[in-house]
Amino acid sequence: MNYCSDCGSPELERTIPQGSVALRFTCRQCGVVHYQRHSLVAGCLALWKGNVLLCRRAIEPFAGKWTLPAGYVEVGETFEEAARRETFEEAHAVVSNLRLFSLYSLRNFEEAYVLYLAELAEPTFSPGAETSATMLFPPTH
Repeated sequence: MNYCSDCGSPELERTIPQGSVALRFTCRQCGVVHYQRHSLVAGCLALWKGNVLLCRRAIEPFAGKWTLPAGYVEVGETFEEAARRETFEEAHAVVSNLRLFSLYSLRNFEEAYVLYLAELAEPTFSPGAETSATMLFPPTH
């Protein structure tokens, strides 16, 4: 962080404010404490006849790696709405019967994930703009 988002001052320092447990950017000019938070991510473990829909990433980070369709939750959007939207954006797939599957956080990426178990409405899918390939894979144990 280079500037205070409240007053615009470049007078920031990293301190542990009273009552806090971690270093925070604090503005020396106006005194505002800037808290960093996890980005929220939602996605689907989408199934068709027991097979899992995966997307091969076309962008960094991890371009070329296979992943579940997922992405950032937009302001004003529920986790379920985001999971449906991201699955459609990344795999052009429509999902139904979403059920909460998993909650976890990736500390190194500052992301909190909400994944839903879902059913593909139809076995039709294709790569979206951030995806180079989509495919159904059998589950492995």
